[in-house]
Amino acid sequence: MKELAGRLTALDPDAGAAVRVIAYFDRLAEHRAGLEALVRGAAVLAGCPARLADTGRRVRLRVEPDGRRRD
Repeated sequence: MKELAGRLTALDPDAGAAVRVIAYFDRLAEHRAGLEALVRGAAVLAGCPARLADTGRRVRLRVEPDGRRRD
């Protein structure tokens, strides 16, 4: 996947970045990462706060772009 992302970046930087994001979340899924790791990844990669709120399950997470959790 890294090789594909590298070659794609040479042709289209945005497409290469998208493939790297997909690969990042694929790795998290392969390692059965928890919700906090997923939200943290979204915040860091997007460069803005990310939030997950599921009132039915009483789950509430907010992570800043620097990776710090802030609920």
